[in-house]
Amino acid sequence: MRLRILHVIHDFLPRHRAGSELYALRLARELARRHDVRILCAEYDPSRPHLSVSARECDGLPVVELVNNWRFASFAESYRSDLVGAVLGGILAEARPDVLHVHSLLNLTLDLPAMAARRGVPTVATLHDFTLVCPSGGQRVHRAEAHVCHDIDPERCRRCFVQSHFHSQMSPAPGGGSGWLARLRSRGNRRLPSGEIERRLACVREAMRHVELFVAPSRALGEDLVRFGLPADRLVISDYGFPALARSTRRAQGGRLRIGYVGTLVWHKGVHVLLDAVRRLPSGRCEVHLFGDSGTFPDYAADLRRRAAGLPVFFRGAFGEAETARVYSEIDVLVVPSLWPENSPLVIHEAFMAGVPVVAARAGGIPELVSHGQSGLLYDPFAADELAGALRSLIDEPERLAVLAAAAPAVKPIAQDAHEWEERYRDVLERGRAARANTETPLVSIVIPTFNGAATLPAVLDAVAGQRADFAFETVAVDSGSTDGTRAILEGRVDRVVHVEPGGFDHGLTRNLGVESARGAFVVLLVQDAVPAGPGWLSSLVRPLFDDGRLAGTFARQVPRPEASALTRHYLAGWVACGEAPRTSALAGEDEFRALAPMERYLRCVFDNVCSCLRRSAWELHPFRATAIAEDAEWAKEVLLAGWRLAYVPEAAVVHSHERPARYELWRTYLVHQKLRSLFGLRTVPTPLHLARAIGLCLGSHLRCSWRDGVGARKPCALARALALAFAFPLGQYLGALSAERGWLRWRPRGV
Repeated sequence: MRLRILHVIHDFLPRHRAGSELYALRLARELARRHDVRILCAEYDPSRPHLSVSARECDGLPVVELVNNWRFASFAESYRSDLVGAVLGGILAEARPDVLHVHSLLNLTLDLPAMAARRGVPTVATLHDFTLVCPSGGQRVHRAEAHVCHDIDPERCRRCFVQSHFHSQMSPAPGGGSGWLARLRSRGNRRLPSGEIERRLACVREAMRHVELFVAPSRALGEDLVRFGLPADRLVISDYGFPALARSTRRAQGGRLRIGYVGTLVWHKGVHVLLDAVRRLPSGRCEVHLFGDSGTFPDYAADLRRRAAGLPVFFRGAFGEAETARVYSEIDVLVVPSLWPENSPLVIHEAFMAGVPVVAARAGGIPELVSHGQSGLLYDPFAADELAGALRSLIDEPERLAVLAAAAPAVKPIAQDAHEWEERYRDVLERGRAARANTETPLVSIVIPTFNGAATLPAVLDAVAGQRADFAFETVAVDSGSTDGTRAILEGRVDRVVHVEPGGFDHGLTRNLGVESARGAFVVLLVQDAVPAGPGWLSSLVRPLFDDGRLAGTFARQVPRPEASALTRHYLAGWVACGEAPRTSALAGEDEFRALAPMERYLRCVFDNVCSCLRRSAWELHPFRATAIAEDAEWAKEVLLAGWRLAYVPEAAVVHSHERPARYELWRTYLVHQKLRSLFGLRTVPTPLHLARAIGLCLGSHLRCSWRDGVGARKPCALARALALAFAFPLGQYLGALSAERGWLRWRPRGV
């Protein structure tokens, strides 16, 4: 099965070339042989707009890059941002991955796994470092105090973050104020309370709940993160895979020992410890080659150059992947002087494959790779004297180099690693399907009647999947024989599809079938072209029903589509379900209902199943009746007369409007007003004289709307439609009410 896999990482090549980026590239490249793979990354680039998105390629892989310039109003926004989440939600909707593979959420938002889960997309994660528990880069080192954090102390974390480059690159968010207000905010950020760190850790634990599987390349990293709260039952220990690398040709013994360092020049990598050790070695017996980027942390690189003064140290710069074999052929021993508890350093594996022995700090997962005295030498981090002793032993006994290199363990091929990941992807997908089939009863069900909705349904389903709700919900579709690919769109995107025979659709009975098939105590009814506006739509729509047990249902505000004509906007503006003021409807009983004028009866009973939510217990007492149209108004009248209440909730909005032909609108209006006459005694156009006046008024308003849209000679069809509708709407109202009054045949045109 070909999968759509989205790899997520905090930054990416070519600008960033550290271990996690290289591994993500290599794994994605191998998986792309059999699957559709994309990379989603962030980039700090003040020359580009904050939160802008661009597409590019890296080594043939499509990359989606989000610019995150750390313009946040608070520390909390640096790890969980609604603004970042909104952009990422759009990327998820466009990419439609089957599985999300997270390498790092730094520079993104910890909400991402939950966002994916709401779309039915499982998340797996490769653990490269301690970013989950360390907000200052993930290395668990407090550089300003030269301290390695074996425990997570919120007070130290606070000090460390404020002293780190992460804090210094934060800038005020737009609208964050200027002058004294900005200075006050800046001072507040510098005083970052330790409670903020604890809140971040709580947010991390919440994010972990939505990750199906964690893979740690070293036991040390995995066990440490379990100690900090990662669920042990979802952790697998499995080392990285690597592409093949040519073994170095060993030069004849003699001459200087060529000591190599490969990696970013950054403090926690301990390059300064290596230089301090080299200064203790006999003059003329060795030389040091530093391969790595010096531009990311220029102050540290400058400090290294000062320390290297008078030493045989060569700053060789960064190199491309194709040059890896050459780099290792130019050194006799690789030194990995890390101060932080490394995971499973890629450079150690590369050295093993190249036949280069390793001297490394005894930190993190390194001892799992390097067996002291057999496949390499180990020393205590920060101990420059001990490192110097290890290197001196190789200078004095150069024959040990070949012995150590020969004992290096085998390295997993990247092809094997990719196959292992494919099995993991399939496993979490299968477990997800099984879990959805056996899940506990959701609190809310969303029922969507569908028929040939392929053009609009993906946007609706994406918006539903992007809801932020603190309750479980499911999605059920009731399809009436679609033939345009709607069924394929629904597959895997909804929890259940109920099939209705083609031609068997009924506005009332089909919705009853959907509600019967749903499991929630509250059932949202949503048409296939009404797109929820924002991630809070569902919570806003349902919440009043939680709070008020007398409510039988709520309905949402409708917002016209951006491309809607002025005429469509004109009519929507007059509809009750488009206003911005909330309202609650109730009736004291039949006597009050009969005492109202027909229009007042109708307005009291307005309810709209374009987007509504029903209390199941109310629906069980009052199911929809079989009807050609206006099942919502009929139901509203029935439940109000039974003593329930209804609420209009403008905070819950859907984007919904139509530009339908005049013929369709004529017959739809005819059917609606036929129903309104029988339900409420309403006749909006009671006589032929009223009909003539209504047509005249409509002609005037339609021409004004057409003028605003600029239609006319340039758009004759639009003008003709506007004029035709000026006749269709009043005529449909007049004939519909008249047919109900006189008992004429209630013909329902096909497709209405």
